[in-house]
Amino acid sequence: MEENKLIIEYNNEAMEVFFEIVTPEKATEYLKLNHPNNRPLNKGRVAFLSNEMLKGKWHLNGDTICFSEEGYLIDGQTRLNACIHSGIAVGMLVVKCLSKEAMSTIDIGAARTMGNYFSIRGHKNAQTVSSMVNKYLKYKNQPILSSSTLTAVDAYSYSTNKVSNDEADAEYGKNPEFWQNMANYVDRIKKKKKMMSPSELGAVFGLLYLERGYDFAKVEDFFNQLTDPEKTRDKVMFLLRERLLVADEPGKGISPKHRTQLIRKAWDYYKVGNTNVRCLKWGDNEKALPFT
Repeated sequence: MEENKLIIEYNNEAMEVFFEIVTPEKATEYLKLNHPNNRPLNKGRVAFLSNEMLKGKWHLNGDTICFSEEGYLIDGQTRLNACIHSGIAVGMLVVKCLSKEAMSTIDIGAARTMGNYFSIRGHKNAQTVSSMVNKYLKYKNQPILSSSTLTAVDAYSYSTNKVSNDEADAEYGKNPEFWQNMANYVDRIKKKKKMMSPSELGAVFGLLYLERGYDFAKVEDFFNQLTDPEKTRDKVMFLLRERLLVADEPGKGISPKHRTQLIRKAWDYYKVGNTNVRCLKWGDNEKALPFT
């Protein structure tokens, strides 16, 4: 569709701009022109964008496929690979005849975060709420990894555990009052000794209440016992709090997965009333399990 191209002249330079429906075949043709010094391909990002295309969530947002005046592809290799990977033709803006110096100026600005996106959408407590929803969806998607019904693209996308802004916003929209209450809840307890990040606390609370269907008061009691020593009644909660506090001491840190599994294990004891346990531990040789 180059017949619809626009010629833009600026600073003694001229570039061609046009809109094109890029097919997998066209994407393959373009990638043959890839600049030899282009950055390494991010396969996780390719899988994520490919999945978005398959779901019909690809948006024309103004980002361009860029070619230098020498004919090299200098920006857009990830999007083009995603087009091939998905097998879906999508609309893209194409810019040709950029100066060879332009490559060094591409993608050097600060990336827009999910918190920025939530703020643009007008959601209160945007940074806190977006981080909780983001981690909630990652926890929620974990069991899907074992499903035999996943496509190869889905499996790779879930393994990279990337959540799109639209996906997070849609999830937030199902229960906005809950997530705002969670933001206020973590704000009240953040002055206490840190055992869980706000995003992790809100995500696990949401997973147990929204996804697993446990009584709100039961889940709230679990976290109140964990975060407030004056409310601790059950030995398993005392053990969990002490373990997490020790883990925050210099030289005694544990991995995020280890921390999550300790919390999951404590919940498994708590939910069935087996709270008078002697010890609480999780070894790296144990299988990491989802919250149930």
